[in-house]
Amino acid sequence: VGTINANETVQLLSKTADGVWYKITDERGTTGWVYNNLLRVSPDVAAQVPVEGQEQSGAAAPNATAVPADGTATAAPGGLTATVFNGGRIRSAPNANANNQVGTINAGETVQLLAKTANGQWYKITDQRGMTGWVSATLLRIDAGTAAQVPVGS
Repeated sequence: VGTINANETVQLLSKTADGVWYKITDERGTTGWVYNNLLRVSPDVAAQVPVEGQEQSGAAAPNATAVPADGTATAAPGGLTATVFNGGRIRSAPNANANNQVGTINAGETVQLLAKTANGQWYKITDQRGMTGWVSATLLRIDAGTAAQVPVGS
């Protein structure tokens, strides 16, 4: 339905029960769903956001700040994410060939998990800047349940 801009303040209307998606209204009055990685929401504020479909207490909906680094963002598909444990290279293929570097990731960032190699040593990711490529599993902190859900792909 639209895009949000970096550092834009949005109103949080509700969230999914798992907290992965937030229903927001942006500064232009557009209402829609946004993936949680695109917002900067403190745990205290997140606790105030009602779960979609559950009764609200009448309190005003809290606000959050959009965080996409490239200036615009759209809702990301899926919900499989990992935290970058150690910064490193994003590669065009799942191997350490010196000629296939396409970017870098930094410690502390959250990345979207798109696929993994059959042996689980490489993950295809999209970072917070929209760069997509392969990273070594040693660079990521991935919950075992999440890792099991990432499809094997190319």
